[in-house]
Order: sequence, then C-alpha cells, then structure tokens
Amino acid sequence: MQVCARLRPCTVGSENSDVTIPQIEEKAQADVVFGPDVVQEAVIEGVLEPQLQRFLLEPGFSAIVLAYGQTGSGKTHTIFGPPGVLTEHEYNASGGRPLSWGFFPYAAITMLQSLHHRGLSKRAQLKVTAVEIYLEKMFDLLNNRQSVPVPGASVRASSSRPDNETITYDSNGKWQPPQKWLGTKVLPGSSTGTAKEVILATPLDVVQVARQVENTRSASAHALNTRSSRSHCLMTLSLRQIDAKGQLHAGQVVFVDLAGSERVGKSGVVADGTNGARAFSLPGNVKVDLPGTRFDEARSVNASLSALGRVIAALARRDKYVSFRDSVAGRLCFGQ
Repeated sequence: MQVCARLRPCTVGSENSDVTIPQIEEKAQADVVFGPDVVQEAVIEGVLEPQLQRFLLEPGFSAIVLAYGQTGSGKTHTIFGPPGVLTEHEYNASGGRPLSWGFFPYAAITMLQSLHHRGLSKRAQLKVTAVEIYLEKMFDLLNNRQSVPVPGASVRASSSRPDNETITYDSNGKWQPPQKWLGTKVLPGSSTGTAKEVILATPLDVVQVARQVENTRSASAHALNTRSSRSHCLMTLSLRQIDAKGQLHAGQVVFVDLAGSERVGKSGVVADGTNGARAFSLPGNVKVDLPGTRFDEARSVNASLSALGRVIAALARRDKYVSFRDSVAGRLCFGQ
C-alpha cells in the first residue's frame, strides 16, 4: 500500500496555505507528496507508470488506485482529467498522448499501445466496466444506469432455501455450513445480474467510454464545488492474455473516484433535508426508487467514506478482522 498526496492550486480569491510539503508528509504519513505546481503528467509518471509496467509485464497482476479526499480537492481531475477534455479532437491533436488526461484514460490507451507494439493484440483482450455507488446501491454507467447486484450481498434466509434442507456435521460433530451458494441478491431493474463489459479495441473506444461515464455519473453543484460527484465511481480495466505456452492469465486495475467528504453546513445542502430518497412498489411488482436530495447524498457519502477509512486503516495495520461489509465501497474495493 502506498499513500500519495496531491495538493491542488488555490482557487481565485482564496488565501494561499502556509502548510509545507514536509508537514503534509508527516501528518498524512504519505510516501510521496506532489505540490500544487506539479502537472498531471508528472503525477502519472510518479504514481501510475510503475503499476502499469508491472501490470503489463507480470501476467495476472492486479492493483487498485483510489482518489480519496474532501469535495473539490481534485479527485475526478486526477482520475479522469479536467472537464471537457475527453474528446476525439483532444486525442488527435495531442498525437495520441494527451498530457492533461487522467489516470484511467491514460492507463487504457497505454495498455492498448503496449499490446500493439509487442504484437500481442491477437492474444490479448482489454475490457472495462464502469459502475457507480449511489446511496449504497450500485448502477451500471455503461448500460443506462441499470441496477446491478452488489457482490457479497446477503441472501435472506428462509426455510424454503434448498441449502437449508440438509444439515451436515463433520467427524467431530461440528456443524458444517451449506456448500451450495445461491448467488448474490439481484436488485430491481437488473437484467443480467452483472455490470456490462465493453471491449476496448482502439484508443477512440477509451475516449467514448470515459466521456459516457463523465456525462452519466451523478453530480450536482453546491456552495463548495460547481460540479460535485455524488457517487463513488469504479472503473475496472481487465486484461486477459494468452502466453506462449497457451495459458490464460487475467489481471485487473481498478480506478476508484470516490465522492468527496463535505460538511453540509458549508456546502449548503442542509436545506435539502425533506422529501429525501425513498422506494415503493407499484401494482405488478414494479419497484420504484426515487433519487435522494443533496443532503441524503452527502450523508450517505460521508458514512461510506468513514467506513472505507476504517477498512484501509485495518488493512494497513494487518488486522485479523477487516470490516469490509460496513459499506458497499469497502466491499467492492477490497472485500471481493
């Protein structure tokens, strides 16, 4: 686990901070600190490039990159890039390597170019899934925001379940848990039960996916940020390749753009406390979920980030018990 801190430049009209980089390294226990004058390219070279090299050279290697911080701190800027730059024109004008793009589009294009240069395009396949966690539910951003089940979600116990019909014990008389797993609970509106995978064959495929996620993801404005992400976004790049011996290897890199923590008194969403998120049923067993107000969103995000922070701290301490199930984000990022 490596902790990297990045300072964003001060906005126009705000006072410059007198906090030094050594102070941040000591307080945040960061391995690397990037100052406010460091450009996107330098952050990618310092943080992402080493992971991409391992991913491409070590079949089956997996990694996860999380952008964590308060609202408006630049998480989406780091993972995807500045608003409006994910275009075909930007890609063509840059000669195929836009320096302002974020971690995800840069990683996907770099993987495609590396596979092409090494002659592995016919023996490898790069896929991507994009989901968001909104109010502790998961939605597919590449499939009309359809609800998808959360891996590891509990299945309601009942006497009619097939795996409850037989009780088994071992040789010492100890009860044995059921061996048959009925699968995860499927949320209303889910047709496939899994997030849609999109094959990335060309860099323009990456551009289209990234722009679709940017336009589809839940976001709104408040007093602290003109475009605040109201959900956690997980982009999973999966690489399946066949080596010279005919063996199949699968690895993945997950990019997580977490929603930012916020103090509702400062963000000005406390007035949204009425008529919040709710769900109800219509005749014909039709489930209806109404989105939450900004106050509901902030409350859900803050609780989720607190739970995720406890998971990260427990992993860093190598605790025997890690509370993955306290939040959907913790379960998806670390608990699968």
